[in-house]
Amino acid sequence: MLAGPAFILVFIFSAVFLAILSDLLYEWLSRTVMLAVGTLTFSLACLLMGLSSSYWHLVILRMLIAMGLAVCRSTLNIIFTSSSFYFIA
Repeated sequence: MLAGPAFILVFIFSAVFLAILSDLLYEWLSRTVMLAVGTLTFSLACLLMGLSSSYWHLVILRMLIAMGLAVCRSTLNIIFTSSSFYFIA
């Protein structure tokens, strides 16, 4: 019951924070590295959810999944803008 709101809150705040951080750190840290870290965080949290033994482990890991997803989402939105997609009608 707590995992849903925890996911949404962490996703909202970390997506905005990480999008700003990605722009600020672009000169020192490439977006590819940030995307790799976000994917690794998401994947490890998913794997560790299978080993969790209590509800609070699930909530914390669900928050890490939201953070990893927010990194991927904010980074991919910056890399692929709407002008880079071509639609065939």
